[in-house]
Amino acid sequence: MNEQGLNGNKVDDVRRYMNSKLIPIYGEREAFQISIMIFQHVMNWSKTDLIMKKNDRLTESEILKLHFPTKEIAAGKPVQYVLGSAYFCGFDFEVNENVLIPRPETEELVRWVVLENTIINPIILDFGTGSGCIAISLKKMIPQAAVKGVELSEEALNVAKRNAIKLNCEVEFVQSDMRQFLFECPADIIVSNPPYIGISESSEMNSNVVNHEPHIALFVPDEDPLLYYKVLHGLALKNLKSGGMIALECHEVYAGAVRDMFLSSGFSNVQLREDMQGKPRMVIALRD
Repeated sequence: MNEQGLNGNKVDDVRRYMNSKLIPIYGEREAFQISIMIFQHVMNWSKTDLIMKKNDRLTESEILKLHFPTKEIAAGKPVQYVLGSAYFCGFDFEVNENVLIPRPETEELVRWVVLENTIINPIILDFGTGSGCIAISLKKMIPQAAVKGVELSEEALNVAKRNAIKLNCEVEFVQSDMRQFLFECPADIIVSNPPYIGISESSEMNSNVVNHEPHIALFVPDEDPLLYYKVLHGLALKNLKSGGMIALECHEVYAGAVRDMFLSSGFSNVQLREDMQGKPRMVIALRD
C-alpha cells in the first residue's frame, strides 16, 4: 500500500498515519483511542503490546487490514459498526447496522433497575430489545431472572440471539411489534429504550448516527413524540404485576411528560432521574 502520509511500516509509523486520517474527524484524544481499538480488533493486541512492539515492522497485508477500517471510520461510519462490537455494562456485544449502538445512558438505566429490584426471581420483559444488550445484561446481573426480549426487526433479533449465545446467556426472544403485543406475560419488571427522537431533529444530529443507525429504532412522528410511551404505559397496565416496576429511557425534553403519564393512572413511587450529563433521561414507576 502506498498511501500518502504513510512514511514507513513500523507500528508507530502506521499509527501516526491512522491518527492523521482520524484526528480531523474525531479530535486527537478520540482518534488515539480509536486507533488502539483498531489494533486490538485486527491484530488482537493489547495496549501493552502496542507499546512494546512500536518499532516492529508490519507486513503489507497487516497494514492493509488496519487501513480498511481506518478508512471507513474516517468516512463517518461508526467505529462500533466497522469493528462489529460494542461494550455495554462490561460485556462485548456484536452490533451491526440493524441495531442501535448501545449508549452509556442506557447502561445507567440497567444499573438503576438492578439497584431498585427487590424480587429474587423476577420476570423481566425488554421491549425493543435490539442487540439484546439490556435483556442480556440484566440476565447477567440478575442470573435467577427469567428474561424475554421483544423486537419487531427479524435482523435485530438475529443479532440479539447471537449475542445471547456468545455471552452464554439464556434469554427468550420474541418477534413482535410492541404496539401489537398480544401475549399474556405477567412480569415483575418491564424495561425499554424505545424510539423517542422526532423526525425533524434528524437535521441536528450527527451524520454518522442518521446515516447508519436504524431509523425504526430512533425516530417517532413529530406530532406524537410520546407514541411508544403510551404503548408501554398500556403494556405495563396489562402485563405488570402489582408492585412491579417499569423502567424507561426517555428524551430529555419529554421525560417530565412521561413521568406525569405514569403518575396520572395506575402507578406510584414514580421517579425521574438525570443521567451523568445532568439531563432528565430515565423514569421508573411501580404498578399499584
